[in-house]
Amino acid sequence: MAKLAGADGEIVRMQRKRTFIPGRYLLTLGVVVGWSVGALGAPPDIPHGILHNEAYHSGTLELERRLCVYTPPGYEQDSARAYPALYLLHGWGNDETAWVTLGLVNRTLDKLLAQGKAKPMVLVMPLGHAEFPNIPPRADGRPPTSSEALDGDMFNDMIPFVEGRYRIERSAQSRAIAGLSMGGRQSLFIGLNHPEMFKWVAGFSSAIRDRVFDDDYQEISEDPQRETKDTRLIWLGCGKEDGCFQANWQFHEWLAARGIAHVWHPSGGGHEWPVWREYLVQLLPLLFN
Repeated sequence: MAKLAGADGEIVRMQRKRTFIPGRYLLTLGVVVGWSVGALGAPPDIPHGILHNEAYHSGTLELERRLCVYTPPGYEQDSARAYPALYLLHGWGNDETAWVTLGLVNRTLDKLLAQGKAKPMVLVMPLGHAEFPNIPPRADGRPPTSSEALDGDMFNDMIPFVEGRYRIERSAQSRAIAGLSMGGRQSLFIGLNHPEMFKWVAGFSSAIRDRVFDDDYQEISEDPQRETKDTRLIWLGCGKEDGCFQANWQFHEWLAARGIAHVWHPSGGGHEWPVWREYLVQLLPLLFN
């Protein structure tokens, strides 16, 4: 593990380098695992959480999978305290580091916590690209989606791994799931189909175009009151210049027609990180209250 001196002279401890492709851009990333945000340009005078690289075996997908985990300030000092967890999913072309390197989620949560505007929480940022090994098409001829594959991995492998390794409260009230684009579609699919596991669900510019809502959310169609009763927050946001806007607006209308309470936040902007970073600032203070 290398040590680098930051711009203000502080020592930043770096873990192995990894190359990933966020959309059209190629970045070489050293994931920081024990660091001061001050060295990266954020205010150095507030407490900062720690980022951890993790790997686990997914028996569901039959391969090794990666995670980035954020633990909040004070996590290391209070060994008796358990925390709620937000499972935060990236978009197509990114990986488990995207919410840190491009979304600045750790700096954002550090600042909100210092201002008393959010609850301390663990962030779990998994690799979202997923597919079942050797699974034939479904009865309608479509192959299983990445949402279905990630659903299986999350419940069979990912959540048991994370909850066994970190002090996380093991209840639906203490679990949230959110994501952008592909990760938004996955978050809505997984969260809304499992209100017994997730009470807080959010989708940012969710890539739900060409999806059939009645098929993807059969339990909601059959019993919308279950979702209304069991889910504390459903939050949808999309920029009006985003190619996904029409589908997200239709999903908002679909939920409204079934009497399912939710937040619909149309905004300016397109399919881009400034929009998603702003959505994150709005979402985090709402969670676990």
